[in-house]
Amino acid sequence: MAVYCPCRFGMGRTGAIHLRQIRCGGIGSSYSYGSVLRRNLKCVERRRMKLVVSADLSNAFSVNIGLDSQPRGISKLPWIGPLPGNIAEIEAYCRILRAAEQLHNTLMDTLCNPVTGECCISYDVPSEDKHLLEDKIASVLGCMVCLLNKGREDVLSGRNLIINTCSDFDEHEMDDKLPPLAFFRGEMKRYCESLHVALENFLTPNDPRSIAVWRKLQRLKNLCYDSGFSRGDDHPCHALFANWDPVHFSSEEETESASSEVAFWRGGQVTEEGLRWLLERGFKTIIDLRAETIKDNFYEKVLDEAIFFGDIEVIKLPVEVGTTPSVQQVEKFAAMVSDVYRKPIYLHSREGVWRTSVMVSKWRQYMTLYTPDIVPNANKDVPSSGNPLCGSSGTQEVGSLPNSEENETLTYEGVSATDHERTLPTRSNNRTSAEEPLRQIPEARENIEAPKPSVDANMELIEGNMCTSSTGVVRVQSRKKAESSLTFTDPSTQQQMLSWKSTPKTVLLLKKLGQELLEEAKEVASFLYYQEKMNVLVEPEVHDIFAQIPGFGFVQTFYSQDTSDLHERVDFVACLGGDGVILHASKLFRGAIPPVVSFNLGSLGFLTSHTFEDYKKDLRQVIHGDGTLDGVYITLRMRLQCEIFRNGKAIPGKVFDVLNEVVVDRGSNPYLSKIECYEHDRLITKVQADGVIVATPTGSTAYSTAAGGSMVHPNVPCMLFTPICPHTLSSRPVIFPNSAKLELKIPEDARDNAWVSFDGKRRQELLRGDSVRICVSPHPLPTVNKYDQTGDWFSSLTRCLNWNQRLEQKAI
Repeated sequence: MAVYCPCRFGMGRTGAIHLRQIRCGGIGSSYSYGSVLRRNLKCVERRRMKLVVSADLSNAFSVNIGLDSQPRGISKLPWIGPLPGNIAEIEAYCRILRAAEQLHNTLMDTLCNPVTGECCISYDVPSEDKHLLEDKIASVLGCMVCLLNKGREDVLSGRNLIINTCSDFDEHEMDDKLPPLAFFRGEMKRYCESLHVALENFLTPNDPRSIAVWRKLQRLKNLCYDSGFSRGDDHPCHALFANWDPVHFSSEEETESASSEVAFWRGGQVTEEGLRWLLERGFKTIIDLRAETIKDNFYEKVLDEAIFFGDIEVIKLPVEVGTTPSVQQVEKFAAMVSDVYRKPIYLHSREGVWRTSVMVSKWRQYMTLYTPDIVPNANKDVPSSGNPLCGSSGTQEVGSLPNSEENETLTYEGVSATDHERTLPTRSNNRTSAEEPLRQIPEARENIEAPKPSVDANMELIEGNMCTSSTGVVRVQSRKKAESSLTFTDPSTQQQMLSWKSTPKTVLLLKKLGQELLEEAKEVASFLYYQEKMNVLVEPEVHDIFAQIPGFGFVQTFYSQDTSDLHERVDFVACLGGDGVILHASKLFRGAIPPVVSFNLGSLGFLTSHTFEDYKKDLRQVIHGDGTLDGVYITLRMRLQCEIFRNGKAIPGKVFDVLNEVVVDRGSNPYLSKIECYEHDRLITKVQADGVIVATPTGSTAYSTAAGGSMVHPNVPCMLFTPICPHTLSSRPVIFPNSAKLELKIPEDARDNAWVSFDGKRRQELLRGDSVRICVSPHPLPTVNKYDQTGDWFSSLTRCLNWNQRLEQKAI
């Protein structure tokens, strides 16, 4: 069985022996974790870990040596941290050590009974998921302990080196390698992010034990993000905000004076505790530079409440990792800093180093060039709101982005079918209207001011999330690797075309499970790798087969239990099989989905319009575009987002995106199902039948058609409501607009429970009082057409369903 190993990048398919051979030792103390890492958390708890790494200075550190052996002229570079020999380096390591020990103890108290060792997760978790969670947590904790021991040796040995050579120390000796603390923070940060992914779906904001674990984890992450420099007494602690720093209106020379005014504050990510700290000190605006999606339900809950009551405003200015803010973003940021009603302002990215530093640098350039007279007098009348804190800047600003990146992952925002339909609440006196609370969507959050569409003749792509315009240009990806654009060639028919700004580099190859179609998969993988020079990813089960075939070592895989960032690695998906493989691709990507090109090797193949005989030609068209066109035609297939509720509260982890349909039926019960149907919380009907189908236009030609529903073109924005064998002849199928929000509820007086299934793959029992809420997903499935949308659809109707096929009447 595969084990997640955070010692490797991505998915480590290593056996348990890798974990059991870990042995750590330290100067003055040693720690062996080899016998503790078992396949179950109960074994970890029986031998409860005690972080025995000592943070005390040894006898070699005499008081006479002094703590400031480092030359004072060395710059404090925020991405490196204190150089070896500085006392700040020891203090930073000790902070991480204490936070790691607190996280471990809290995590064990939460997930395991201290007496019996039994796992006590507070809600229903599938047994297979529980074992995977236990394996992942045990692996990460073991690696953390080893890293803490090794980090202690490295940090102290670095100080010994400085002390022994302090008279001949040359600051340029450190230019070619990272100091021990910077390397230690980077490794520990990676383990913390692995724990974040493992626990984000298993901890609930309403559980006090979950809150305790999540706070400890976020505190440790912030300490790992933080460079480690000391702070003033009036600044928040390092565990609340990484790299916290005030930014002044004046130049660096004038900053030393007491009259220097703070324009805003900058730093790392905002957590639930950090947000409460900002609210207590009267901050009014948070400006988020992150383009990547970070899931934090605890922070989101507090943030939603604060936004609803108008206590704070969150503005997204998404900047990709490794890029610089655009001119429009800098102008918008400068306008907000000059607005006294938005102050105090906190500017942040994930770590608070690269993107924030570049934004500050560009803001100062902008203010110097364009508004030299505004800055000094911007806030004379509002002294209280503009400066709730005081302090001096502890790091230098950076004018350009180095080659190193704050985070290697980039977020593919994906195609959002409803982004252009959302409206933001109106604002009055910097307050959000209570009648229209701002609802933030983690996968595609909006800016406060929507970017204006570009209308130049070259059809240049606008920046930010997906938008539509009369020119027919839509932003599909916001990635550094292979950006693409989506063009409406005919506004009346909404014919969409996909074109790449840069050649795609990575393809995900999906096939039927088992040995079937293995030869075809080998043929396609070889073509894509050797002829098109692309990276080829397959599922872990298929990768195990390829690993045994000589000459296919180039095939890569991913961690199947966590596909939240898979869309960041993949440019498009190639499917070999029938409609079931496309449904599997839809299930694999829970959020944004790259374009999908499918080859008909299945039994029906309604959605697979490409023949395998032409796979080379069709794949070349997807990669390089048609010779007569700028790209290839695609169809944006609407998906439904479904969430299960129990006692009026959402069940954690029970959110599904479906491509075909969601079905609520009686299952194996002998009685008719009784289902209450609501639309926008208003009861519209009660259905007594075998069940109800809510289908997408794509799914209208599947189960819904068999139950008597209409067949709808995939471009029609609607939802189909089809009863299954209703108990009354007047119950007919109906069609809702895509703006509808449906809820199918099992009433308390129903004769029995019901069952719900999603795309015929996943099935869940619904108890009395449970409900399923259904709305349009913001992430449709883009499928590559063989010819065009309408032609492919009618061809599938004729080929697969024999639509309107009969012998013609003979002439009279």
